[in-house]
Amino acid sequence: MTNPPGAMPPLPTHEELELFAAEMVRSEQLLWMGFRKDDDGLYTIPSISPAPAKLAFAFAQAYAAPLIARVAELQADARRYQWLKERLLAADFAWGDPATCVWVFETDAPISADLDASIDAATAAKD
Repeated sequence: MTNPPGAMPPLPTHEELELFAAEMVRSEQLLWMGFRKDDDGLYTIPSISPAPAKLAFAFAQAYAAPLIARVAELQADARRYQWLKERLLAADFAWGDPATCVWVFETDAPISADLDASIDAATAAKD
């Protein structure tokens, strides 16, 4: 399931958390602790971990990764907005047609149809 941009990832289900832990055990990043019933109905005892918090920490890192990436995207958008805001000269919200608006910016940087890329290039050239 894909979340809309900016949406917080859904909290994992119990099954997803178990699968995450199982993968960590398989990759030897975690020694699992506790009892678990096998397919034959018998309980087995996997290795006992000295630090069960390692699972919680690893899961938190995996859960936070998309949020951290989204924060970086929003920070880039905020920088672009500030760049535009500093250069705004005028705005006409009924330019020729009530549904059309025009914003006028002062800049010596070339602007293309890809506004994000244009602003990024202008700010990189300034640095």
